[in-house]
Amino acid sequence: MAYYALRTKSSLLTLTLSMSRRGQHVRWLSGVKNLPTRENYAHFVKLQTRWNDMDSFSHINNVIYYQFMDDAVNKHLLDNNIGIEHTRFVASSSCNYLKPLTYPGDIDVGLRVSKLGNSSVTYDIGIFGSEESTPAAQGRYVHVYIDNKTENPTPIQGKVRDVLSALSNGET
Repeated sequence: MAYYALRTKSSLLTLTLSMSRRGQHVRWLSGVKNLPTRENYAHFVKLQTRWNDMDSFSHINNVIYYQFMDDAVNKHLLDNNIGIEHTRFVASSSCNYLKPLTYPGDIDVGLRVSKLGNSSVTYDIGIFGSEESTPAAQGRYVHVYIDNKTENPTPIQGKVRDVLSALSNGET
């Protein structure tokens, strides 16, 4: 059995990797202190895991979590009539994996805006199993809004700013 540790600013997450007949499985042994809960997020988007999201270790592959984040952010924007006419690029993204998700399963992706700048927005994202109070993963995602003609950053204004501000104020 091999042990792995991931250090975070607030604590230590210890994972163990064990072999079984069905392959390798990662088990969450000790929790990260000060994890956010559902109450820390302003809005949730419901998604489902899919068969092809799994990897050879019988859990959702790490790259799929980035799809969950992208789907949730853009679904929220589209649900608020903020479409492709408001061009935005992902400037930065990150994800900390805390415990595995599996198929089949419903997930809730929590969104909140932690920083709303002149032309960029930073989302804090929690990916939760449907009945879980703490996240299976925590992500951060930065969108930069650009002008289609110049491809330079452009100020976030009007309805877009209002929708994003609501995510930072705990409104949905």
